[in-house]
Amino acid sequence: MSKTKIYFSLILGLAVLFAQVGVANAAPALQEEIPITGTIQSIVVDTDTSTVVVTLLVEGVSQTLRISVETAISLGLIDEEWVVDESLFGTDVDIYPSTIIPDETPVVEKQHPVGAKIAEFFAGFFDVDYEMIMSSHSDGLGFGVITQALWITQKLGGDDTVFQTILDAKKTGDYSLIVLPDGTVPQNWGQLKKTVLKGDDNNSLGDVMSDKTKPENPGNGKPETPPGQDKDKQNNGNGKPENPPGQTKDKQNNGNGKK
Repeated sequence: MSKTKIYFSLILGLAVLFAQVGVANAAPALQEEIPITGTIQSIVVDTDTSTVVVTLLVEGVSQTLRISVETAISLGLIDEEWVVDESLFGTDVDIYPSTIIPDETPVVEKQHPVGAKIAEFFAGFFDVDYEMIMSSHSDGLGFGVITQALWITQKLGGDDTVFQTILDAKKTGDYSLIVLPDGTVPQNWGQLKKTVLKGDDNNSLGDVMSDKTKPENPGNGKPETPPGQDKDKQNNGNGKPENPPGQTKDKQNNGNGKK
């Protein structure tokens, strides 16, 4: 036999030996995974997610495991038509942890209590929502300013565009885009609040947090009828009551100073 053949045979033998050693080393790794063994209580096919939910009784404790349809078929839990084999209920099955699909727990966003309260208070007023409130707050505006801007917008009968314009004016100090009902343009935040919210005391963040009632007439800030006075008792616009207090019409003088 030539040296070349001997050398080739030696290399081939070593390759086969290394391959056998590799398989021998890999086998224990596959065997390291310990299956979950339990008695089948129920098998439910979740058609929405194409998975199978198996409830097992493991050492007296009920466990619910979600596996793929393919895994369930390989275990004989369902057939190719996804029909559950109910005859397996009460029998034992081994399910390996690597085949278990974790249930996704929905993440519930924790809302800022003040922002959530403002959104709840003004709910239904144009498109006010929590995201809008928190977006404005993230831009550096305090909740108090946001609340007053919402009230001003409400009084002006505005929408989300007017609301954003008011907030932009507060941030930049430029109020030129805000025209009041009387045609004037406010020069600063204080003048804007004083003009629009005049006569309305319930316009602070504290009023929102304490659940005070919203203004009934958001158009001009004034109630239709002055507080404490019936509509039929209002004067005629001249500042004087129809009859002087304590005097009937028959007893009024004729303007000559004599009774």
